[in-house]
Amino acid sequence: QHEYAIWTDYEDKTKRDFWNRDLIKFLDISSVPVVITAHSVYTRQGESQNWFMQKASKRATKIIVHGYTQRDAMSHNLGISEEEIKERFEVIPHWTRENINFDIDECKAEFGLEGLVIGHPTFIQPNKGTLELVQEIWPRVYSMAFKDGLKFKLFITGKYRDPAHEKYYKEVKEAIEHSHVKDSIILREDIHPRNGDGIRRAMSASDLLVWPHTEESTSGSVQMGIECSIPCVASAIEGMIEQVGGIDRVENGR
Repeated sequence: QHEYAIWTDYEDKTKRDFWNRDLIKFLDISSVPVVITAHSVYTRQGESQNWFMQKASKRATKIIVHGYTQRDAMSHNLGISEEEIKERFEVIPHWTRENINFDIDECKAEFGLEGLVIGHPTFIQPNKGTLELVQEIWPRVYSMAFKDGLKFKLFITGKYRDPAHEKYYKEVKEAIEHSHVKDSIILREDIHPRNGDGIRRAMSASDLLVWPHTEESTSGSVQMGIECSIPCVASAIEGMIEQVGGIDRVENGR
């Protein structure tokens, strides 16, 4: 199960190796079949991402991606033939749990929310669009709704995952504090996508979930929103088009 920068440099455990060179060394000496699930495959790959996927694709018996957008990106970026793509690459959609059906009123009460709630559950980092949401999108939307007599809250749940994004996270907090609509914004940094049912209950306290991402492959947060049967609005980019664009029904009366 592969995700960029999860792997550390084995000579210095405090450093992350974005090239994942030690993993490639392991694959070189391995004599067993290897199946890699590539969680993030972007249309515009960076140098280290392309290097790793080029090396891994030659050593793996099978490579699993989460969407056809990702499979096409592999073919385009790495120059892999269509025949090899069909033979060695499998598309298996992002995993989704079934029968998630939390009561919206109970969840709102749990988090001290009432009225209409717009949720933004995420790991806060630049490509997730949280700063743009707080500074530009939300004030504009809130002002238009306020004129129509509607009052609702923006419920942001999450914190940074990578220490490199701490600065961006602080910028988001400062933007909330200085916003002229800050009373309509709630930030809960103790709830994030790794909280299991905690994040699902926070999602289920929302009437609508939004992800204004500027770059993304596929999103685990979006997938959790879908499994909670919450209406989702997401940027029409990369694999998120497949995740959200392919849904034509709403369950549980939501």
